[in-house]
Amino acid sequence: MLTYEGKKSRTLSYSMEWTVFIAAIFYGAPRYVLSKPNLIASGFTKEEWPILHKVLFEWHDKILVAIACLLLIYFCMRLTRPALRYQFSRFRTAIFGGVFFGAQTYACMSVYQFGAFWPFFIIGVVSTNDAFAFFCGKAFGKTKLITLSPNKTMEGFVGGAFMTFIFLFLTMGAVF
Repeated sequence: MLTYEGKKSRTLSYSMEWTVFIAAIFYGAPRYVLSKPNLIASGFTKEEWPILHKVLFEWHDKILVAIACLLLIYFCMRLTRPALRYQFSRFRTAIFGGVFFGAQTYACMSVYQFGAFWPFFIIGVVSTNDAFAFFCGKAFGKTKLITLSPNKTMEGFVGGAFMTFIFLFLTMGAVF
């Protein structure tokens, strides 16, 4: 329960944030990721999985309205006078955060499901280069690379480039 005496218990706000996030995923999943042709092509036919099809395509809107109503009732029942400002700010954070990260999640899922691996590949290449340049620079770095950034070293640059080439070699089969 959320209290306001010095140390705040965040169970209420965390459960609201996760509920909104899951509801946002559930909102987008049938429309963008699990469209009927994709779901049937993956082996989840209506004949074999009738409950799944009813939940995702027939009862979808009713379930979302029920989740929203229950979340709002739960929030209103847990309001306390001294902590109203804090509770409303956490509720606002839960709504915006859940919807924002939920939308990002099902956007990434739909991009990957429809065969567009390139956004993930580019993020992986850049992350690999940055991470290994940092680690190699910390471990072996002695020669300064550029005066513009004083912590960049030649050893970090070479280590990052080498590990990026290894990453590219290992993942080329998934891209081409």
